[in-house]
Amino acid sequence: YDNFGNRTVGFQIMADRNASNDVVVRSSLLKHILCSEELRRRFVLSIGNGNKVLYRSSEATNYLNVYDEYIENLLLVVHVGSGMPARATELETYRVKNGPSTSRNVFYLKPQVFFHCEYSKSRSIRAANKGVSRFMNEEASLVLLKDLLVVRPFVCSIATFLELNPDDIYS
Repeated sequence: YDNFGNRTVGFQIMADRNASNDVVVRSSLLKHILCSEELRRRFVLSIGNGNKVLYRSSEATNYLNVYDEYIENLLLVVHVGSGMPARATELETYRVKNGPSTSRNVFYLKPQVFFHCEYSKSRSIRAANKGVSRFMNEEASLVLLKDLLVVRPFVCSIATFLELNPDDIYS
């Protein structure tokens, strides 16, 4: 389920209220990698104190590069697959996680992901924003949810390990 009313800083789409912050617990993809002998040998150098995963830098870098290409394609799907294409300035406002001064605006309403933002090209004239909601189709919603819930926590872990996650850009 998705809790539309939760405005707690850090709360994100479909977040489990009881989830641990431990990356091994949060990332189902990382759990899968750790349980697979072949994948563990390929990606994981060792597991240190406090379950901190130390990755093989070359494999982690390659994975992050592939993910960055994939995410560009996913952005295209979001752009054209959620109704009338959004303006670039509108796309920049999409947030999956609450911040200290702004709430997220990406939600899940089974079976679709939708984006709701306050945007208006004529804001300077009308002195008010207009709420714009865009709904993705079921198939594209499923792809986006899998990215946000399965792949992204693993990517965030890799990017943080490689010190390539300034300002939490992969979260």
